[in-house]
Amino acid sequence: AGAMGTVVRARDTRLKLPRAIKVFNPELLEHKDLIQRFENEASIMAGIDHPNIVRVFDIAEVEGHFYIVLEWIGGGSLSDHTYIYGGMPARQAVEVIFDVCSALEKAHLKGVIHRDIKPDNILLTNDGIVKVADFGIAHINDEDRRLTGAQQTLGTLGYMSPEQVYEAATVDERSDLHGVAVMLWALMSAKHPPGTSFINDIEHHPELLDCVPKILHPIIKKATAYSPKERYQTLQGFVFELKTAFSELPELPEDTPVLGSALDHKDPSEPRPDLITPTDANPGATFVPDKTEVDKQTMPHGLKLIVPDSNKSESATDPGAVSIVSANTTASPKRVSETEVY
Repeated sequence: AGAMGTVVRARDTRLKLPRAIKVFNPELLEHKDLIQRFENEASIMAGIDHPNIVRVFDIAEVEGHFYIVLEWIGGGSLSDHTYIYGGMPARQAVEVIFDVCSALEKAHLKGVIHRDIKPDNILLTNDGIVKVADFGIAHINDEDRRLTGAQQTLGTLGYMSPEQVYEAATVDERSDLHGVAVMLWALMSAKHPPGTSFINDIEHHPELLDCVPKILHPIIKKATAYSPKERYQTLQGFVFELKTAFSELPELPEDTPVLGSALDHKDPSEPRPDLITPTDANPGATFVPDKTEVDKQTMPHGLKLIVPDSNKSESATDPGAVSIVSANTTASPKRVSETEVY
């Protein structure tokens, strides 16, 4: 769960596949701009078809409650991975960054700037496929300027570029590049950036780069330069430099943990450490009960999740469908999607 909404796991009874349902926090309904951001997130993600971006299947509303039906990503987040296993080998971290950059390049071609790239927002399937998630504060060309005040800060301190801290509405792809480069360091260090200006931190504390092969030092420094003009001007330029250095990186140790396996080794009751920041729409990075226990998942105030008793025989008309209804209604439960994603 996050400030903007709660994510629960449900099941598509027609396709026999799990789905994630993100329900907008009803306490924020009076904030029309936040509702629009929630809807924008769905439209952005649905409009970008890429294997490394979480898919959106539907967005709808039940009695004033808004929700998004998403692809279920069950292998946790990059934060989960580094929390369980520690820092990644450089070669594995760079391979992850290649996939993230591929997804962001597609988003940038659509005029979308993510603005919140960090390990929590990069999910992993059980097969280790990288998925960029949480476009809730993304910037869409000039469309977003009226939603983002000129001096409003959106993003996560430490990963945000300097220009994003002071004028979030004017960022471009070089801001996402900054976040990707900081995340590359975070994947190898298994730490959260210590301050608000990463380039300043590593200049004053060069030991922060001890976990990073020296061949990557100038690449990370250039990508996180204070001025956007001093960074790589495109993700392609950044990726080209990483690919040039890739052959010089140490081979992966034989015992390198497999991506997407972290949740198999984590206690669901264990609190997340302070260095890992929960996100609004991160079903893989938070522990959501299995589909057999989804009826125990806490929903936002004013909603309830209806799940059939698994011990009873399936209904011929509604075999195991999950529904979302208002907690105050006496009407029959409504299916969560006209596309029959439950």
